[in-house]
Amino acid sequence: MTQVLYILFAAGLTYAVSLLMGNALLRAVRVKLARSEGLFLGFVLGAACLSAIVYGLAAAGLARKGVFLGASVLLIAAAVLAGGHRFSTERLPAVPKPWMIAFCAIYGLFAVFYLSVALAPEVSLDGTTHYLATVARDAQAHGLAGGMARDGVSMLFLFAFAFQKHSAAAMVELLFLLVCPWGMLSYGRRIGNPAAGVTGALLFFVSPIVGKTGSSASVDVAIACLLFAIFYLYELRLLAPIVILLAFAGWAMVAHPWPSAPWSADIPFDLTIRGVRLHGLLGPMLLLSPLALLALRYPAGRRLVPAALVAALPFLVSHETTSLIPCLPFVALAMALVLTAWRAMAPVVLLAHSILSWPAFIPLYCDEGAWRLTNMEWRAALRIEPEDNFLRRSLPGYDMARYIDMQVPQGEAIFSLGPFPRSYVKHEVVNGPDSIALPRDLPQIRNSGNRWLLIPAVDVFHVYLNRQEWGLTFVAALGGYQLYRID
Repeated sequence: MTQVLYILFAAGLTYAVSLLMGNALLRAVRVKLARSEGLFLGFVLGAACLSAIVYGLAAAGLARKGVFLGASVLLIAAAVLAGGHRFSTERLPAVPKPWMIAFCAIYGLFAVFYLSVALAPEVSLDGTTHYLATVARDAQAHGLAGGMARDGVSMLFLFAFAFQKHSAAAMVELLFLLVCPWGMLSYGRRIGNPAAGVTGALLFFVSPIVGKTGSSASVDVAIACLLFAIFYLYELRLLAPIVILLAFAGWAMVAHPWPSAPWSADIPFDLTIRGVRLHGLLGPMLLLSPLALLALRYPAGRRLVPAALVAALPFLVSHETTSLIPCLPFVALAMALVLTAWRAMAPVVLLAHSILSWPAFIPLYCDEGAWRLTNMEWRAALRIEPEDNFLRRSLPGYDMARYIDMQVPQGEAIFSLGPFPRSYVKHEVVNGPDSIALPRDLPQIRNSGNRWLLIPAVDVFHVYLNRQEWGLTFVAALGGYQLYRID
């Protein structure tokens, strides 16, 4: 239970420092916002500030728990002195009671599910092989290990990781997931259409890919929240058009440099229903997303639709469902403008979307093996089930990670032919690109200073047969991987 308290403390500290700093900044520039807007925009702006501060501390070799804790105390004190604890008393138009009840009920059900997953030990592919692998190396080195380039969300992960490692970092992503719908609801109230705010917020929040990504140590939901906050600031005339253009263009250029799948007429169904080929699904009701174009007849729609199109540009390069998450807040709100104009259509679509997106119902229509949430993980989340046991049964490669830490000498580099949960191993493990092939690239791997070779189980048969000819010595087979020493 102590671990759970530390995880919650790390997430709570991240939220408190971000919110107070952000609100102090908004008060310093004398921005007049409603209370709900201040809570949303204050958190996002403060998170950006905290990320920059953590980056500076890490660059100085001060990425330590004690330093982060001390800096947090100073930042909170400075924010309070600047009035960051005082929020506006101005209110936006109220949400009609039936809509507010629907919002709180659906939001609460899914939030509890997401919390159980985020609190459990981190087992997502992106988190364990990519994002937290870098964060874990930085935490181990107490600085920026292996170069200065980092994304902003990873610095927030590093801040939380210093307190309680992987689950604390996943909780940071969950913070953005929990906050974003409230920002979308505020936007609906700001434009005089609270029902559209409720509908759009929930269309986004309960989408299967959003729930899966937002409850793991990934960055996509945080980026979506950030882009929507930038858009919101522009709507409030607090950002020049050039700023929002540069922000969206920068996202479009750098996001998701992953291999892409070929285009086909099945892509809409792969995105919304099947969920295997494009790694995740949006939910069947998102097949109605072309309705968003009808929102162009409304002033708000003429701003939301272009923002959605720009935020969706990375999908042209990376045909993965996650690359569409940043555009979903805009698409959902544009759809909501249209649906709420058709009387009972919005409640019907919202109810259907919520039911079809509940993890227990997703297997009724998705393909087997779709990347999605499956079960609540409260036993693992509360550490009733030991963390080590949960990771051994839920994360391929975890057993091998433990073996490597115990048997491979420190400082010796390891090359993996497939994705490997590098964040759970203290050694440097390099995940090779998909184009790597044996024995063709073995001399290159050997000449790069790698002493060990990890091979996923699906690729090991021909390697095992030719190991002596290729100069490899078999060492161990665990958790779906085989380990070889490069002679």
